[in-house]
This record gives sequence, C-alpha cells and structure tokens, in this order.
Amino acid sequence: MDIFTKCHIPSIGEELKVNKLFFGDYFQLNSYISNNDFENISNTFDLICQKSLSVTDLTNLDKFILLMHLNCEYLEPILKLQAKDNESNSVTYEIFLKDVINKSKKYELDNFPLPKKFYYSDVNDILKETGKDTEEIKEHIEKNKILMFEIPDMIRNIPNVYFNCFDNTLFYFLKLVYSTDKNNIYGKIKKLKKEYNFLLSEIYEMSPKEIALFLSDK
Repeated sequence: MDIFTKCHIPSIGEELKVNKLFFGDYFQLNSYISNNDFENISNTFDLICQKSLSVTDLTNLDKFILLMHLNCEYLEPILKLQAKDNESNSVTYEIFLKDVINKSKKYELDNFPLPKKFYYSDVNDILKETGKDTEEIKEHIEKNKILMFEIPDMIRNIPNVYFNCFDNTLFYFLKLVYSTDKNNIYGKIKKLKKEYNFLLSEIYEMSPKEIALFLSDK
C-alpha cells in the first residue's frame, strides 16, 4: 500500500508529495544509532530522503524538515524527554515536533548556500562545500538565531537549542528524535511474522504506521 503526504521544502518554497517512511530503513537507522555510527546514521537519513522525495540537491535544512515530517506522520509527533526540575525532581517535558517544523519556516535563506550533509567531522569541509568563509557563515547563523523549541522554566541545566545548519545541531536532534528501543522493534517483527506469516522483506516495505495498524488488530 503506497501512502503519500505533502511536506513544505524550504529551498523550493512549496509543498511536495512525499513517499512513506519504510520500516526497514527505520530499523537499519536504529542499528546505527545504537552503535553511534555517525557516518552511517547520516547516510541512512540521506537514503530515507531519497526514497521519500524525488528531488536531488536538497540542503540539510530541507532534509531536516522532511525527516521531521516523516517522523510526525509515521512514528511519533511528540518527543518526550526526561530532565530535573529546580528541586532536582525527575520530570518529563514534551517537544511538539510540528511546532519545530513551523519555527523553521522563519529561517531566511536569502540564496545563502547551505550544506548538503547532516554530519561533518571537519568544519573545513563545510567551508569548501559552501564557498563561504567563517565570518560570512557566522553572520548568517546570527541572522537566523531561531529557537528550536521552548524549555519550561522549571527545567534546569538544559541549554537552549537554535537552528544551525553549519554545525551538527540538526543531525543530533534528528538522532534523538528517531532513537527508539531496539527490543521494541524486534518485538514488532516477531509478532508480525508469528501472527500474519509476513516475510521479513514484506515487513521492511511497510511503514511504521501500517505496522501499527496490523498490531492494533491483535
């Protein structure tokens, strides 16, 4: 079953039809996340974007918005984080991912070249790719100092996070958003194979939302 949604792509300036998130890619991504394999995490994010949208030459901001959209549509639109309040009590606070997407729309591109990749181990690679020097990039970052999400006043020791396309901020936030318990993924695969006799290849071609529909019937 093919499922399509629409997502606004900043560099193009319009909403485009995007394909679903494949469970197999989500499974592989979490294998890399659990091993902190940054290069392969970044490559898998790129692969998901390629399968979801038939547009090449996307910026890392485009890909960030696309991956956030896919997470909202096929996984979980709310990120729940554990922290300590001012009295050192454990608390949970929520980040609504669609709000993060909406805040990204304030980002002013101004034909400034953004990096293509999510993860860079050497800042010189960003300078070479964009053709901009450090001062020009600093100016652009300061101009687009947009808070990604609000942190409740009662939460302590959590720094503010701003949109920044020239360090690995987008990468680390997506890594956090897409992280899940691998045992939970294995459990879903095991149940689908047992209850429905699905082949592993068939499971990998489904979206997480399709899998949830099957499992909700059992």
